[in-house]
Amino acid sequence: MADLRIKTATTAKLFFYLVDATDGITAKTGEAGGQPQISVNGAAFSNTGVGTLVSMTNGHYYADVDLTNANLGGTGAAAVAGDRVVGRYKSAATAEAPSLNQIHVVEFNPNTDIDTLVDRLGAFAGSGANTVLGVLQALARKDASLPSDIGGTYAVATDSLEATAEQLVSAEGAAFATSSDSLHAIRNAIDTLIAPAITTATSVGTGFLGDVIDRIRKYASEPSLDAAYSNTDLIRMIQDAWTEVYRETCMVADWQQWVRYTLTIAAATTEYALPPNFDQILKLEKMDESGQGVVLWEFNPRHPLSPYGPGWSIEGTTLRLEPKWSNAETLRLSYRPTGQVSVHEADATVWTSTTITFPAAVNVGSLDKRVNAYAGYILRPITGTYASGSFYQQERTITSYDPSTQIATFSPAWSPLYNGATLTYEVLPQSADAFRKVIALKVARLLAVSRANNERATMLNTEYQDAKRLLQAHFANMNQRMGKSFARGVRRPWASGRM
Repeated sequence: MADLRIKTATTAKLFFYLVDATDGITAKTGEAGGQPQISVNGAAFSNTGVGTLVSMTNGHYYADVDLTNANLGGTGAAAVAGDRVVGRYKSAATAEAPSLNQIHVVEFNPNTDIDTLVDRLGAFAGSGANTVLGVLQALARKDASLPSDIGGTYAVATDSLEATAEQLVSAEGAAFATSSDSLHAIRNAIDTLIAPAITTATSVGTGFLGDVIDRIRKYASEPSLDAAYSNTDLIRMIQDAWTEVYRETCMVADWQQWVRYTLTIAAATTEYALPPNFDQILKLEKMDESGQGVVLWEFNPRHPLSPYGPGWSIEGTTLRLEPKWSNAETLRLSYRPTGQVSVHEADATVWTSTTITFPAAVNVGSLDKRVNAYAGYILRPITGTYASGSFYQQERTITSYDPSTQIATFSPAWSPLYNGATLTYEVLPQSADAFRKVIALKVARLLAVSRANNERATMLNTEYQDAKRLLQAHFANMNQRMGKSFARGVRRPWASGRM
């Protein structure tokens, strides 16, 4: 008889009936404390893992088996699901006695799991078609018998899977074509008929601007065919929205986008033109000329009413030094840009490992003609090849831009260098990808407002506020470890002789 035990059980009992070794009939009653043996899965019998006999009177005994014993029955491991344990006992006074039961270790709990399984199968009558097999046949075949246990109005001739499949084929007809007659194809045909009311824009370019314009048209339900706003209109709106969102994000976040610019101070010269995308000076400092990146001293402004002069002040886009310096000096100006976007996508034909010549005509956007306008912007190739014929993007930061030659210098150098006749690229502000969704939602909301579509404007405003809040939270924690403390730095006294 098999005694089922779940694999997590720790003990089980083997039962024995012992008789006299002489006549093989008389029950032996004095064998308590005798040592039986066990065998696991047909291995040799062993004393390991089994206790001594306990009398149940009248020749009946049991012995406890330790299912957790690390060398159960000499097998070298504790019992696992699938193991079978049998026992034997023999003494000088008893005949050879195999155990009345065998222990079978299983995955389930035989005391509860079988009942649970039966309960979950349900109360099938168990006769005729009212079995699990009968119900499955009735669900699949149209010629099966109907189990009365199903109840309701179900009919195998019309409701089974086989019958339903035949009905679908009949509804499609002999000339049915998925490419033209499916529900998906019919929906597409309807979309085409009522366009441009529900169509979205075709892509403009393959980079950042094209993607943002696509998003705007989808969010605002602004079709590309017969559109009220051209791509040029949307790009201008993107530029305005970027500046607003960028400045608002910088105001509430530790994060600041830094642009570094070399400022050459001439003796007895008061006014110096700042880069066109300048917004706020973060640092004006003297660097170690050895190129080790060591700050020798920092030039901080004084109070405007100081008798020694303000040191420096900002007038529009002009840096004014008061008093004038008596000797020349080269300083590093670190500033936050305005966020004014003049991004573009174009095809370049001339480039080196550290420079690229912008073409006179761009594919998307506009080309800025102001000196150093793209300082701090990101240069990102979109398509191109290496000598191996492969392509992957290398984003680089533009360090200077000369509009007279339309050459932008970037750092670090491309490695490997792109080759071929044409390199399609785009220029965009730092962290542009993070602003993508927020900018698109802001412009789409403006389009909805301009059309007095209050319901869509409200919906877009909710999405915009959520996206902007997530963006601000992201940038607010970019310097989570140090915050702005490193930006404060150690104020060094102003070096004498620089007035």
